[in-house]
Formats: sequence, C-alpha cells, structure tokens
Amino acid sequence: MSTSDLLPYCFFLVLTAVVVLSLATLYLNVNFRNRSLFDKVIAVFLIFLVFHSIYVCVMRYGFDDVPFADIGAPFSLFYGPFFYASLLALKKSRNWNLSIVLIHMIPALLFGIIYIAFLLDLDYFRAYIPKYLLLLYLGAGVQFIVYALYGFIKFNNSFDTKELKLVTNYAVKIMVIVALIFLSLVFESERTRGEKSYIDGLVIYFLMLVIAAVVFRYHVINIFKHYGADIVETPVKLTKIAVNESENTIKKKYEKSSITEQEGIVYLARLNKMMEVEKVYLDSELTIDSLSRKLKITKHHLTQVFTVILDTNFNKYINNYRVIHAAKLLKEPNGKVSIGDVGTESGFNSRTSFYRVFKAYHGVSPVDFKKKKTGVGEE
Repeated sequence: MSTSDLLPYCFFLVLTAVVVLSLATLYLNVNFRNRSLFDKVIAVFLIFLVFHSIYVCVMRYGFDDVPFADIGAPFSLFYGPFFYASLLALKKSRNWNLSIVLIHMIPALLFGIIYIAFLLDLDYFRAYIPKYLLLLYLGAGVQFIVYALYGFIKFNNSFDTKELKLVTNYAVKIMVIVALIFLSLVFESERTRGEKSYIDGLVIYFLMLVIAAVVFRYHVINIFKHYGADIVETPVKLTKIAVNESENTIKKKYEKSSITEQEGIVYLARLNKMMEVEKVYLDSELTIDSLSRKLKITKHHLTQVFTVILDTNFNKYINNYRVIHAAKLLKEPNGKVSIGDVGTESGFNSRTSFYRVFKAYHGVSPVDFKKKKTGVGEE
C-alpha cells in the first residue's frame, strides 16, 4: 500500500480523534461548576472545532470529486479571532464585547459568503478559484502571524498561572507553524497548490488535534485543582465564609474583580497548599507582600482572593490559622511550651496581640482555654 493510499485513513483517524477529544473536553467544560467567560468562549470554540472536523470529513469523503469544497473552505480564518476572543476573556472579562469579536471575524464571514457562492455555481466561477485560493491562503498566513505576535507580545507575560501560559504558548507556536504552511502554498504553482494542500492539510488537522489535547489537559488540571481546593483542610471560620455564599453572590463579586473565576480557583488552591503544607503563617514577619512573592501572585490579585473568594482580609486569614495552631498547642496536656511562648511559636509577634486575637476567636483567654481543655493553668 502506497503513501497516497494511506492518506485517507490518516485523515479520518486524525479528524475522528479531534472530534472525540473536543466532545470530551466540551463535556468537562459544560459540567464544570464555576464556568468563567473564558470557559464559555472555549466551549463555543470546541463546537466550532467539531463542526470543522465533521465538515472536512463529509467534503473529503462524500464529495471527493469536488476538491474545492474541501481546500476552499475558509475555516482557517476563524481561528485567529477565536484566539483573540479567548485572550480578552481571560484578561479583560469586564470589558469583553461580542461586537468587537465579530468585527474580527468579518474577513472569515466574507470569504465564507464567496465560498458558498462558488459552490453553488462552480462552472461559472471556475476561472476565479485560483485567485480565491491565493487570497485565502495569503490572508490566513498573515492573519495567523499577526494574532500570534499580538498574543505573545501583549498577553504572554501577564498570565500568573503555568497552565494559562502553557495553553497560550502552544497556541502561538501552532499558529506560527500553520501560518508558514499557508504562506508556502501561496508560492506554489497553480497546479501543485491544489495537490500540496492535501498533504499540508493533514499536518494542519494534526495540529488541530494538538490544540484539542492541550485544551483537554487544561480542563482536567483545573478540575483537579478545583476539587483539590475543596478537600484541603481549611480553618472552620474560613470554610463557613466560602460555603455560605451562593453561586450568584460569588459571580456578582467577580464582576467587580480583576481576576477571573478560573484564576481565583487556581490561586486559592495554591494559597491553601502554602498554608497547610509550608505553614508560612508561623513566620511572625509574614506580610501580604512577602506572601505574594512566595505564591508568585501579584499583591493585587492576592488581595482579590481574600476579598472576593474568602470575604476576609490578609490579617484575619493569617490570624485564623495562627489561633488554630495555638489552640492545638494549648490542648496538649503535657505541653512543654509555656502559654507565653505559644503565641510566639504560632506566629504572633507579641503577647498582647496573641491574647487579644485568641480571645476574639474563642471568647476566653489562652489561660482559661488551657484550663478548660487540660485542667492545667499557668502564666
């Protein structure tokens, strides 16, 4: 069996994989509890990806006697605007405007109208098809380059999470590769352009599969992080703050926030890990600035996590952990640490602040708390 005989099977396998993976990702996306604007844009993109893949299969195998039906479809012109819409949804959710995104899709829509007109009367427009393909490939190549550079220069360094950077970097690299493929077709002869587009088409569809795989991975990681954030042991007072709020209340808060719901989930999981595993609250010199550096989150975004998600502030959040730690030490019946030193070991920088904060949480002083729990009192 020659290589040319294997191509149809390769096309079918790759496009089928794109459809299956896109539908699986779409299922995760739609069933995710806290969907952000970015998630909704990705859901539309996944639907488009499935439609594109199915359309190619139908045209390639059902209308193989009309090559233009496949190689002339202007789907490539939609990917740049989708990339742009995704970036806006991530970083400018409050100012996201559908009309702006639709303006970016005007070239794709215009080529779509011309494409349909050509299909309706191929004999009449046959002489114009080579020029149409030349403009389509040139436009797609230039568009991919422009959107890739725009995304890399304007947004790449503004993402705080590794997952978002990974998705963006993959998208930029894929767009550059696809751009080079389309631009190479521009310089082919009229005869070889049609033949070569089939080979390059397989490469492009494989890159579509890579995009679907990256988006799927992103969703899986975020789901694990989301539920991971739920199961990490969090102080009771903070748990009540987070749980008692309705989903509508949280969404209203996010409208006033500079971070998306997705970013908030990732940041909260990272913060909980820092508290539970590294116990940074035991450092009496800890400040919101030093904590933001440890978390590799901007101070402004960390403040948003406290105010939007936890409905608290830095001092209350840290003191909550310190009081819980102090209570554990005070409950030890044979504890060797004096009550005066419990506060220091729990991260409080003075005896006065320790007594004041502890009594505010438990309603009794550390001395009375220890007497109640162990029957032993000391100063």
